[in-house]
Formats: sequence, structure tokens, C-alpha cells
Amino acid sequence: MIREHIQYFPALVLFLLFLSTTIYAQDIKEVQGDEWIKLSSPAEKVTIYEKKPFVKCLITIPFSKENLLVVLDDTDVTNVLDVSKDGFEFIPIQILSPGGHKVSITLTTPDKKEYKKEFSFNVRHTRVFEEMSSTNDVSFLYEGRIKRHVEGTEETTPHSKIEGNITSNSKIKEKSFEGSLNANIRYLEQSLPVDPPTFKKFTIPNYLLTLKYGAEKAHVLGEMGDVQVNETSNTVIGLSRRGVRFNVDSANYRFTYFDVNALT
Repeated sequence: MIREHIQYFPALVLFLLFLSTTIYAQDIKEVQGDEWIKLSSPAEKVTIYEKKPFVKCLITIPFSKENLLVVLDDTDVTNVLDVSKDGFEFIPIQILSPGGHKVSITLTTPDKKEYKKEFSFNVRHTRVFEEMSSTNDVSFLYEGRIKRHVEGTEETTPHSKIEGNITSNSKIKEKSFEGSLNANIRYLEQSLPVDPPTFKKFTIPNYLLTLKYGAEKAHVLGEMGDVQVNETSNTVIGLSRRGVRFNVDSANYRFTYFDVNALT
């Protein structure tokens, strides 16, 4: 009788293997949270044009904030989440860099089951430039004396002084092209004259405009403003002046041109 049924043994083994594989796949799917954790905004694997994108996730299984962990890239953002019974949402505190980003979610349900899910999306700062940022710091100071100097004596300290300063750092980037502008703008007004190199009204003590292009076989650099020239020990090293500088590098040659003001 055993001989009669032994011919069905290979088919039985295949059936058991198929059944166990199906059950395991269902378990993995449940643990990964494919059906219970879904990214609502932004859509998964799409490119969005925002520096701080709004992130919203829907969760359809019971959970609590105490048993929820959300990581954006390598940063734990759980403490900044706006959590509800339907999921959570948040806006990143810092500007996201252009390129791919990842949201990882881990939660534990009241019945002690752990679910994990990971989403990815891409960021561009604008449609024209993948990266576009500008940081500007403004300061303002006013000084005044209630009692002015005695008439007939020399006044050495101004009885009124207004001073302001703007520091700006801006950058744009698209593929191999990159541009930046760093500048310091100053405003000064006071009751007494000032001596050079300080001047009244608006002045630009320092600025630097930089344009870069990096291809596979060549790199191009152009600068205008307060440039620094570093060539060789036989030519120029550590020359910091206001002017322009142009540089081309490739595997076979290097070309440099600069023109600076010797008095500044």
C-alpha cells in the first residue's frame, strides 16, 4: 500500500512548500505594514518642488504616539509630529537638501505586534534649480548722547550714530552648474566725519560672486569680488584683492587668468 501512494510523495512535498511560502509571505506583508501604513503626502517615489515638504501618513490600525517612531533620513522626528487616531503629519524643521529622502516608520500595536514601513521621495527646491537657498542676517544699532559736548571744546565722540549691517549668503545649483553670492552690506550715519576706509551711507565692505561648472573632463571657475589667488611658489600665493579670477582645469591643461586692484 505504501508503494501505491509513494508516487504522490513529491507532489505532497511541493504542495507543503508552496503553502508554507504563501503563509510566510503573508506574515512578512503584515509585519511590513503594507496595508496598514500608507503615505498620503507626498506621493511615494515622486519629485516634489518644495524645500520643506508637508508629510502626511495614514495608519489604519490601533496605535499610540508612545509606541511610534518616525525617522526622516537619519533624524528622529517623532517629537515634532502632529499625531491623530488616523495617523500623523509634520513639516521638517530644516530645509531638505535636493535629492532622495526616506521616511521610516515603526509602530507597536496594543497587542504587541510591531509594524514597519519605509517610503521614499525626491526633492527639488524649484523647477529651474534643484537647489536654491538664501540666508540673510540683519542687524541695526542706534547710539545717542543725552548731553552734548560743551561749546568751544573739541567733540571726539558723535552724539548720534546709526549703524546697520546685512550679511547675505545665497546659492543656486542645477546638475553640474553652481552659483553663489556672499556679501556684506553696511550702512553708517553719524554726527561726526569718518576716516577711510570707513565711509558714510551704504557701502559693500566685501562680496564674492562665484560661478562653477564641473563636467566629466573639465572644470570651470569664475569669481568676481574679493578673490584670493593661489598659484605656485614662483608666481603668486595668498593674494587677496578685489577683482576677477577665471580658471579652467582639465586632464591635459590648466588655464588661469586674474585681474585685481593692487590698492585694495
